[in-house]
Amino acid sequence: MSLRFATAFLATVSLAACGVASVAPFVPAADAVFDARLLGTWQGENDKEFVVITALPPNGYTLAYTDGDGKTGRFEALLGHIGPLLVLDVSPVDPSPDASDLYRSLLLPLHGVVVVDSMVPDLHFRIFEPDSVKRYLEQQPNLIAHEMREAAVVLTAPTAALCTFLATIARR
Repeated sequence: MSLRFATAFLATVSLAACGVASVAPFVPAADAVFDARLLGTWQGENDKEFVVITALPPNGYTLAYTDGDGKTGRFEALLGHIGPLLVLDVSPVDPSPDASDLYRSLLLPLHGVVVVDSMVPDLHFRIFEPDSVKRYLEQQPNLIAHEMREAAVVLTAPTAALCTFLATIARR
């Protein structure tokens, strides 16, 4: 299928580690929509990386991303609208279900966001450029609650404020 999805998804997955991520969801479960056109296997350009998207009832998706080294990460995602934007909110599935409660209490699953520009005839996606968001927040630090962590921006505002912020920076 489309390389664009695998590339955008890879970039979104890396957001939690070194880009832009959020503590709160971008798409509340109550506002999620389902579109079967996202389902399938999306192959990367090098044929070594791919994303498998399946349905997660009632309105979600499961994603299994396999990188070029054969390592797989599992995620859940919700599709929804933020103003005029159609976005995919991606968060990791707990990688350590057998770990101690103390250990798990210190892990924070973050949310990444992919903007879905179109699904027909091809899928077209984009992400928010982490460096651009960081510069914007350095100029306007009171625009939204956030923390700068090394190379990452972690948005700490509630979902409603996230939606307003994303709509604002998407217009830029």
